[in-house]
Amino acid sequence: MKRVFTLIPIVALAISLSVACAQPEPVEAPAESSDVTQQEDGTVRVFDVPIDHVAVVVHDIEKSSEAYADILQLPVPEINEHPDGIEFASDYTGNRDATVKTATFPLNGVTMELVQPVGGPSPWSDHLDQYGESLHHIGLNDVKDVAGSAALAVSMGGKLVVGGGPGATSAAIDMRSVFGFTLSLSELPGTRRTISDDEASSKFSDNKVQFISMIVPDIEKSAGAFAELLGVPMPNISDPQITYPPEFTGNRDAHPRLAMFPLSGITVAYTSPVDGPSPWSENVEKFGPAMHHLGIQVNGFKDTIEYFEERGGSLVIGGADLGYCWVDVPQLSTVFELYGQ
Repeated sequence: MKRVFTLIPIVALAISLSVACAQPEPVEAPAESSDVTQQEDGTVRVFDVPIDHVAVVVHDIEKSSEAYADILQLPVPEINEHPDGIEFASDYTGNRDATVKTATFPLNGVTMELVQPVGGPSPWSDHLDQYGESLHHIGLNDVKDVAGSAALAVSMGGKLVVGGGPGATSAAIDMRSVFGFTLSLSELPGTRRTISDDEASSKFSDNKVQFISMIVPDIEKSAGAFAELLGVPMPNISDPQITYPPEFTGNRDAHPRLAMFPLSGITVAYTSPVDGPSPWSENVEKFGPAMHHLGIQVNGFKDTIEYFEERGGSLVIGGADLGYCWVDVPQLSTVFELYGQ
């Protein structure tokens, strides 16, 4: 299932500029750099380690790996299998013999992981059945207390599906109904890499991933819950009024609302629809609260557009003269927002 959107360039520009150009201070991690921090009132918080990876669930990991490798200008990665199976949560009622195949691509600032369900019904096959190939989870690695982090996520409405018990080294908590994503936790070392401007090459994968964007029906609810999970104040919600081009036939009063969380190394952005039918309400109707795209700041913006077009990509919104675009590449199963000069 491909996500095809009928967005308007000026609409997307308002969001791109808000996310890419605003420079609020990042959320500070505590001195001990633990993923779970005891507060004075006895509460805990997570996301004090950088986001390590985002994952896309796919039907055929071999085929998808080749496609992503070609576009990202990276080697085709090793496909990892998990013959020992998955340690599902104690109350998980699905197929306990189900497992996954995985492959990873190191981008600049976050790793992109591909996940293929194997062996019957599972949380990953359920995602494919309901939403098609699309972004599924945000992964945190180097987590010091997986069980504590998982317990906090569950206390905020998440559903534990993998691991997470006392002494657990990994966990997955389905938090999509409010947050728009599943949260994956692991004690394993992170795979995230960062590349300085001096080290960057002309490869697309060396461009900096700046933000992960969510679209949700109720921004106060979702962004407020995310702020609570982080242990930070609720950020200001911007309410940009959009000027549409003459040919726009939708609701001219419709616009997005936007809240940003600048974390260590990457920003998480929440948007929601306002005032009638719009691209945002269309996405919410189809997918509910969901991760929607990665925002990437590119060097040589026009050359990057040509690069994608030569590989069968097409611009959904924006263009070379506007300094931003959303690009749809048929071989891939997520949306990239590109911006630059």
